[in-house]
Amino acid sequence: MHFLGVPLFPRALFGKKVRRIPHYSEGEYLFSWGNVPGSDNGRLLRFLQDDLDITWVENAEIRKSDDGTTIQISKDENAAEIVIDETKEKATLKIRGGRTHDLKAKEENGKLNIYKRENIVGAWRKKLIGTLGVKDKMRIICGECRDYERIEYALSRGLSVEVIMGQKIWNKASKEGIVRLMEKYTEKLCIFMLPERPERHASLFGHHFLLEDPHKYDGSYESAITIEHASEGLKSHFTMQFEKMKLKGKAATVADIQEMEFWEN
Repeated sequence: MHFLGVPLFPRALFGKKVRRIPHYSEGEYLFSWGNVPGSDNGRLLRFLQDDLDITWVENAEIRKSDDGTTIQISKDENAAEIVIDETKEKATLKIRGGRTHDLKAKEENGKLNIYKRENIVGAWRKKLIGTLGVKDKMRIICGECRDYERIEYALSRGLSVEVIMGQKIWNKASKEGIVRLMEKYTEKLCIFMLPERPERHASLFGHHFLLEDPHKYDGSYESAITIEHASEGLKSHFTMQFEKMKLKGKAATVADIQEMEFWEN
């Protein structure tokens, strides 16, 4: 396996605590697909309100599409839906306004049960970003800035952040989030748009390195390679290649981000 022209093994050359970890793990049981609408309505609404802070869902109307693939939640002008994929292994919560959340689906004893998906990589990254300070920098190579929250957290810790991405942004929530951050952190956040979407996604923050492997367009990350205390050689090589990639793109303005099309339908 290679990244930016360098083989990723032997691991000893790249730093300490080199690990491959799953991107997500199965979390808490939420509800049974067949019991919504029905006896599990309360479980679903508590998850939306308590975990995702969607306050309007109290006494919301819950329906299911005729083909059984979509649960619809609505109240007044507010709406959300949960769509099960064809494999019945993943469900996606889509909230009007652009927010999305992936959930785990699993058939058990003749029932299709829905679970939270715990973002192991996100927790690892947040923990280590929390150890860094204002003299550190975060460099990110991504596809469509799906996880803008990691950028916001790094900026709130005082880090400078540079992002290389493609010509599309993940969804409305990502676009609004990035625009807000660009306007708030004008001296700390720089985004560079490449003509084509980067195929390998990675980040270097302080002396920690993350490589998402593989990165599929449907968002089903399988695993990631994490390196705590990356070697000077790896940091130098990544930084050099990052600077070369920046030259192939353009520094994005707020107007550029606002005009971006969405990757997610």
